[in-house]
Amino acid sequence: MHPLVSVVVPIYNMEAVIETTLLDIICQEAICPKIIAVDDGSAGRSAGIISSNLKDYPGRGRLVYLRRNLGASIARNAGIDAAKGKYVFFIDGDDRLSEKTLANLLALAENYGADVAFAGFRTCGPSLRGERLMPGKTLLPVPTTPERCFTAT
Repeated sequence: MHPLVSVVVPIYNMEAVIETTLLDIICQEAICPKIIAVDDGSAGRSAGIISSNLKDYPGRGRLVYLRRNLGASIARNAGIDAAKGKYVFFIDGDDRLSEKTLANLLALAENYGADVAFAGFRTCGPSLRGERLMPGKTLLPVPTTPERCFTAT
């Protein structure tokens, strides 16, 4: 059986922060997402850090290698190709997730039959405390927001 959510993480020289991002994904409440980390030709230790962390969680993730740096868009597309879930979630290698992010988005998508679910974001440090950049606003103008697209807060 495939996981409901595959999380695609493009990585390029993120050795200073990638472990925290991976642990945020692994520690999501109520769901067990599949992690697809795509090493976009990193020159540093990023791939080794990812491999080391994923071996502690067998079956929870996969590392995809690109031979050279092709950019985040190509890395995300390679992650989509490797994804197995019903839904795909994108996060950058230096981003953080609160523990209920994926469960909240999944609940919205499933409850409303949404094709897309998205959330706002905050600028923050390691504590996940920060100010919302766009409080109370959606990323798409209301008249053009698809009716099957919902946001989580």
